[in-house]
Amino acid sequence: DARIVQTVVWERLQQSDCHAGCVLDGYPRTMQQARSLDLVLRSNSEAVRRIVNFVMPDGELEQQATGRWVHAKSGRVYHTKFKQPKGYDGTAETLLDDETGDPLVQRTGDEPAGFARRLNHYHDDINPVLEYYARQ
Repeated sequence: DARIVQTVVWERLQQSDCHAGCVLDGYPRTMQQARSLDLVLRSNSEAVRRIVNFVMPDGELEQQATGRWVHAKSGRVYHTKFKQPKGYDGTAETLLDDETGDPLVQRTGDEPAGFARRLNHYHDDINPVLEYYARQ
């Protein structure tokens, strides 16, 4: 929920170690969050001073996400290219946890169709935020 995130960010910004500044990783992601953040900062005579946007080709993001598989019980993460389970031979049947032999699962957002939706939403949300701060 957007209000919960805003409250958490607001409370965190009130901590003494943020008084000289801070880095918000992945926030704001939407225009609503950006406007809310600006209101909070203005109320303390502060403002967003810098934006760092790391750009990665969508194809690389897709490869990173869609190759990720997880052992549901332990949370161990594997990747079909970068951190393969020991017996993986390129087939789904061999996507098994190294310790238990349990089948690995893929998060809904990491499946190809889910990732494509997630990436489209991200671009739809973040592009206006980047344009908003570029104008300031």
